[in-house]
Amino acid sequence: MKNIKLLLGVIVGLLILNLAKVIFNITFYNSLDDLLNADGEGHLLIITYVATIIVLCAAHLLVAKGLWFMIQYGYFNLRSIKMLNFGAVAFIAYGIISLCWRLYLMSYFNQAETNEAPQMVINAFENSYTIILGLAIITITTVLKDAHVLKSENDLTI
Repeated sequence: MKNIKLLLGVIVGLLILNLAKVIFNITFYNSLDDLLNADGEGHLLIITYVATIIVLCAAHLLVAKGLWFMIQYGYFNLRSIKMLNFGAVAFIAYGIISLCWRLYLMSYFNQAETNEAPQMVINAFENSYTIILGLAIITITTVLKDAHVLKSENDLTI
């Protein structure tokens, strides 16, 4: 249980760091007024950035809530399994949205022909770790769900 508490602390810390990053970007981003007064691309950039941050924060919150339920009610409970599954889906959604958005930006600004193309491809796949993380959490919750069924059957036989 000590490792679960440590993992919960790390996830809450990452959530706080992501929120601080958003506040920093909103507060100190010099061309935010230019983006708001720009045409559709500026608005699309802001909307996509806010949407991805909301999905990422929701994923962190759902996984943290799932871990909290695991601490409160034990390892094999349906509340934590459900929250962890929702968090995993949010991580996968964040990874796919970020990947598609960065590839779109690369093609939109014609950076495929420049020397920055390899770096842009690396940046595009930078957030794909969240897709892998989401799939790993789904795998873990599947094991926990099977363990919950076995535990409930074992409790009935005693």
